[in-house]
Amino acid sequence: MRYEAVTVVRIPRCVATILASATLLGCAQTGSYAPKPVTATYRLENFSKSNLQVVVRDLRAERNNSVELISAIQSQISNALAEKASGHNRYTLTVDVIEHRSFFTLGNWNASTRLKWRVQQGNGSILREGVSLGEGHRSNMAGYLTAGAVSQDSFNVAMADLMSSLSAIPTG
Repeated sequence: MRYEAVTVVRIPRCVATILASATLLGCAQTGSYAPKPVTATYRLENFSKSNLQVVVRDLRAERNNSVELISAIQSQISNALAEKASGHNRYTLTVDVIEHRSFFTLGNWNASTRLKWRVQQGNGSILREGVSLGEGHRSNMAGYLTAGAVSQDSFNVAMADLMSSLSAIPTG
């Protein structure tokens, strides 16, 4: 039998600790980015500016960019409402922001937006309620610029989901 010599390279403990810490910190990057207005145009013909009150609340634990986020959601919904009165009933749409964040894992930026919503009639009874979700995923091509872009992606998808759900509510 022949045995060959094998060289074992030992990594100093402090270097191994630094590498492990850097890996874990890289996986724990999170952030919240204020969305820009969605470029798609939506129309909610079943509601009008005169019969729908829009209330947006930020219920996230970390409320970074809260004012901008609330404003973006309110303006998107307001811009989609019909000008003309659509019936005599009055409604309140409440949108709760449950989640809007970007996070970095394994070389990719991911984002998630979750909006819980309900439409109430003037007497307080719930007409319809639901959850609108948006997700985004992008390879890390430009660092935090990618994080902002993927956050916008998830916001756009959540708003499209919300608009689709609202447009299906009969108000006649």
